[in-house]
Amino acid sequence: MDVESVITEARDITKEESYDDDWMVKRINMGLQEIASLFCIPGLSTSATVSALTTGNIVAMPSDFLHSLFLATTETYPNGLSLAPSLKDLTANAYLYPDTGDVQRVAVEFKSLCYVPIPADAAETITIYYYKNPDAITLVSDLPAWIPAHLQKPLVLSYLCKEIFTLVEEGIDGQVPNTTKHINLYGQGLMMLQQFYPKASKPKYAVTSTPVWF
Repeated sequence: MDVESVITEARDITKEESYDDDWMVKRINMGLQEIASLFCIPGLSTSATVSALTTGNIVAMPSDFLHSLFLATTETYPNGLSLAPSLKDLTANAYLYPDTGDVQRVAVEFKSLCYVPIPADAAETITIYYYKNPDAITLVSDLPAWIPAHLQKPLVLSYLCKEIFTLVEEGIDGQVPNTTKHINLYGQGLMMLQQFYPKASKPKYAVTSTPVWF
């Protein structure tokens, strides 16, 4: 399904001509970003390398990082480093590792990768696997292939219609049936997408038994 067709159908459903194509495309991109942030979708998984430096224990994640680091490897540990569920866990249990040496355990904090130990003599390359931000679409684009074809309409069209109705529908006694209808259709599309990708890679955190009191 192409973007222009989605916009045309949304206008037919909502009977609303106030919003131009640029507004519609921007809203669709907002919807794609929202969908991508909710699930581990195989078509959005990617990898990159970062350098663990000898001068600290934090490095920026790639600019396209969205969520869910699910694997990190190094030359020393090609089968994977230990993934901590949070910086708090990593920090509280750093005493389990030497101060310097090969990186063994990592955690993501917002847009940064934290690691222990700190490399001793030279920067160490870490290959990270994660889910990225979706590419922005334009008016002449097709909808992205990471959304299965049979779910593109329930998801993207319903998202766009609910966004329009939220702005234009004047409820009687607080009732907004069209808005509610398309919110529900969008929600159903999200549930179907989750069912379509039940075995997508998810982080396998190695949680320590040490209590964290802060």
